[in-house]
Amino acid sequence: MSVPRILNLMLAATPGGLEAMALNYHRALESKGADVLSVGLEGSWFGGALGDRPAGFASIKPASPLDPRTGWRLRRIAKAFAPDLVVAHGSRGAAVAIPALKGRGAPIAVVMHNFRARPIVARADLVIGVSAVVAADLRARLPAARVGAVDNFAPLMRAAPRSEPHDPLRLGSLGRLHPEKGFDLLVEAAGLLLLRGRSFRLAIAGDGPAAGDLTAQAERLGLGGQVDFPGWTSPAGPFLAGLDLFVCSSRTESFGLVVVEALAAGTPVAATDIEGPRDILARGRYGRLVAPDSAEALANGIAAALDDWPGALAAARLAEAEAVDAYDLPAGAERLWAALTPLLSAG
Repeated sequence: MSVPRILNLMLAATPGGLEAMALNYHRALESKGADVLSVGLEGSWFGGALGDRPAGFASIKPASPLDPRTGWRLRRIAKAFAPDLVVAHGSRGAAVAIPALKGRGAPIAVVMHNFRARPIVARADLVIGVSAVVAADLRARLPAARVGAVDNFAPLMRAAPRSEPHDPLRLGSLGRLHPEKGFDLLVEAAGLLLLRGRSFRLAIAGDGPAAGDLTAQAERLGLGGQVDFPGWTSPAGPFLAGLDLFVCSSRTESFGLVVVEALAAGTPVAATDIEGPRDILARGRYGRLVAPDSAEALANGIAAALDDWPGALAAARLAEAEAVDAYDLPAGAERLWAALTPLLSAG
């Protein structure tokens, strides 16, 4: 086979887990020898993250996915690039790529990063769920679709675990500042810990629509001196390696790659007991699980992890030894390539 040409479509403007995974797909496909052209919005974080690959990025002016000009622009890019395969991320990418490119020679794979697949996704030649749970949801929602699962992955930064925690303790989380991530629960849990006399600093890194509400909540709870919001942090590794405990407070989580990134950075983890984190942490073997959607349970779980910090650190070291390698970019690239090869061969 000649060098396959793959168009990688991501139509979101701001940073987040989905956008980071689209970047990881670009890197993974390149590592397998493909000629990759990523397409994103002009001025987007995704385009900026590919700034070191100017020949590997093409931009589309921001517009509603339903605006026909978006499809026309994508069609022109695809005609010039002549891809052997199109990979579109999310329902938004599918809503543009399928009407614009379906039946024009290149098969289309849609990557679903959450549980909100639109009906149009079923028209793709392959729908990839970023975890077994997402794939199961896709099969239930879209019984006519061809569905596969490729667990999320990232170029993981490894760091040696610390032998002693900081003083004051450093707690942290990272993700899109959105209600489904449960950062309001984490801020409320921090307030409870402060009332109990705990000494700590909490950093919630990310960007999103809940930023203002979270800042106001922290001030209302008297946490102005304990909680920081440093904004989106990329790459995540250095931030995570500087924590004594990473906290995943999500209400829903299709996968939870940042949990893996924290473990790779040698940082103990406490997470809500939901799909994604539960599987990554092997039902508590690699980190502490707490009841979801409860600030009280989250505060208790954080306190318990900090009170047994050597045990929490030992669990993180066990995860680094037994599980983390499966989510590093080389292993993820192999899984992704295995899923896409039948489409390339058919094309």
